[in-house]
Amino acid sequence: MKVKWIRNSVLVSVVFLMISCKLADLRTPEVKQLDDNYRSNEQKGRELLNRAIQHQGFDKLVEAETYEIILKDRWKGVAGKIGNVWPVNNKKIALRFTPNTFDGQLEILEGRKKGTVWGMQSWQVYKLRPGKEVVLKKKKRIAFGLAAFHYLFEGPTRLSKAPVIRYAGEGSYNNKKYDKVFVSWGVKPDKKYDQYVVWIEKEKGVIELVSYTVRDNFLPSPKNIYATLILSDYRNIDGVLFPFQQTAQLNDPKKNLNHYIHKMQIEKFVMNTFSKDKLYPIKQLKTIGDKKPNK
Repeated sequence: MKVKWIRNSVLVSVVFLMISCKLADLRTPEVKQLDDNYRSNEQKGRELLNRAIQHQGFDKLVEAETYEIILKDRWKGVAGKIGNVWPVNNKKIALRFTPNTFDGQLEILEGRKKGTVWGMQSWQVYKLRPGKEVVLKKKKRIAFGLAAFHYLFEGPTRLSKAPVIRYAGEGSYNNKKYDKVFVSWGVKPDKKYDQYVVWIEKEKGVIELVSYTVRDNFLPSPKNIYATLILSDYRNIDGVLFPFQQTAQLNDPKKNLNHYIHKMQIEKFVMNTFSKDKLYPIKQLKTIGDKKPNK
């Protein structure tokens, strides 16, 4: 009983901390300066981001009809347990998406829930079990997870459409040099939109880190905390350079990759291996593309 009381007290304290903190601000000094370099910083930021998109073949990814990623996603510690967006932890799953939308599926590939499919179509969550009819569900956690991962997998091309893109100066990580690009939908921090900092490795021109805020979460989230996704083990799959290991850490990147919230180990990445119809089992729903529902 005492252990349970302590655990509940800790969780209440964590939630209170999440709600009460001020907004995280990822702007670097270069971004905050509104001087004569404003236009050149904007142009340089866009050029760097677009160059990385072409170099890594993200244009080919978003031109595909569908793609599938088979992976294990391990969520670690208390933060990982609270933040896990999937119904399983560290089990093999398949994520299936159609580009430039928020329509996708998660299928559990092992364990007692094997064969269960969770999906989202036009922001409507559904569940599909083997031999059963599709059932509509209200699951904010699943909706958030599918939308967030979908967005991050196509991140560079999606971010290139943002109105605020600035060169954010140079950075270093693990003895490598990077150009940083700030991306958002407003110049100053605001709870209505997120901020991103894309780290592009100078020598190879590859995006190896992405720092990001999470303003719109499925549960009360720490407003002054952000995360960094470290991308590694790049492989060329049909012209797309795709990172087969993706490690998420709290706040700035740490050298020790064992300090993570969750880590994705990808087994397979393929494009156009299944019909787009697979992702649209609810025939009466109108497709809305990459639009978000009105709240």
